Amino acid sequence: MATEPPISQLCNVCHTQPPKYRCPRCTSVRTCSLPCYKRHQSRASCNGQRIETQYVKRSQLATPAGFDHDYNFLTKIERAIQSPATKRSEDDGERPAKRRRKGVVGGLERYCTQHSIDLERAPEGFQRAKMNETTFFRRSKKVCWTVEWIDERKEKTRSTVLENMTLEEAYRVKGKERKKKECQETETARNEDNNNDKNAASEGFESTVDGVPPQDASKTDSHAASVQKTVASTDGEDTATTPETTSQVRKPALHFYLHVPRCLYQQPVVTALDGTATITECLRNRRVLEFPTVYVLPYPPESLPASFITEEKYKERLRQEYKDVDVAQIVRSVGATVGGKGALDGGIFASQEDKLDEKAILEMLRRDIQA
Repeated sequence: MATEPPISQLCNVCHTQPPKYRCPRCTSVRTCSLPCYKRHQSRASCNGQRIETQYVKRSQLATPAGFDHDYNFLTKIERAIQSPATKRSEDDGERPAKRRRKGVVGGLERYCTQHSIDLERAPEGFQRAKMNETTFFRRSKKVCWTVEWIDERKEKTRSTVLENMTLEEAYRVKGKERKKKECQETETARNEDNNNDKNAASEGFESTVDGVPPQDASKTDSHAASVQKTVASTDGEDTATTPETTSQVRKPALHFYLHVPRCLYQQPVVTALDGTATITECLRNRRVLEFPTVYVLPYPPESLPASFITEEKYKERLRQEYKDVDVAQIVRSVGATVGGKGALDGGIFASQEDKLDEKAILEMLRRDIQA
C-alpha cells in the first residue's frame, strides 16, 4: 500500500492533489488548479498582484526568483515613466484628453498663431493640464476656451467660453448656470426635508393614544385665517419697500483682469481687460498657460488692493532691480568659467572670453525685462 504524501506537499485548498501554481501575492499559498486558486482569492480577498515592496529575506535575494522580482520591479518603473500620457490617464481611470488629438491641437495652434496668442503647455500630469478642456471645433473652425474665474472672495470656478463671446456675456452666462445649479440643489434638499417631515408626521400620528379629542374645527379655521392675514400684511409691507431697497442698493461695477503667468513675485500680476471685448481680443499678444485665468473684482485698475500688482508696475520694478546689474562683471565671470576654468589650455573655449559682447548681453537682459 502506497504511503500518502504529507498534507504540506498537497494543494493548500483542496488537500487532494499536488500543487502546480503559486499565488503571486501570497507566496506561501500553492494550488493545483484554477478553481482552487479562485477559491483562495475569494477566501483571502486576494487580488493576485505581486507586492513589489514586500520584505524579502537576504537568502531569498540570491536566487533566480529574487533576481527576477527586482528586475521586473525596475522594468515596470521605467516603462511607466516612458509610457505616453494618454496611456497613463487611461490606467488612472480618466478619459483621454481629446485636445491632444492631432486635428484639435493643430487647429488650436493655427488659431493661436493667427491671433498672436502665446500658448504654453504645462508638463504632462500636472493639475492644470488635466483641468484644461479647451477644444477646437472642426466644423465651425472655432475655439472653445476653458476659462478660470476668480472673484473677490478668491473662489475659483471654471466655464467654457467661445472665442467670439465677450467677457461680460461669458461671466453672465456662467452666473446663470451656477444659479440654476444652486436652485436645483436647493429644490432637491427641500423635497428631501418634506419627505422626512411627512414620514415623521405619519409616525407621530400612528403613535397617538386613542381617546384624545381632536381640536375644534372652528378654532383651527380662525387661527389659520389670522395667520393668513398676518402673512398678507407682511407681504404688502415687503412689496412696498422692495422698489426703494432695489433703487438704493446697486451692485458695484465689475472689472476684469487677466492673470500673467510665470512671474517672479508671489503677488498675482494682472493686466486690465475690456469687458466688452471678446476672449480672442483679450488674449491677443498675451501669454497663456494652458487656459486663461481671469480675476473679476469690483476695483478699477487705479484702486487695486495691495495683494495685486499690475503688469506695468511689475515691469517697472524689474527695471529698477536690473538697473544696478553690472554687465561687465557678468561678462568677466562667464568668461572665466567658460574660457578659463571650464576648458583646457588652448582648447576650443580658450578664447571664448574675447568673443563675449557686453552690448549683446545687455540687450538680452533688456528683452527679458520687456517680455
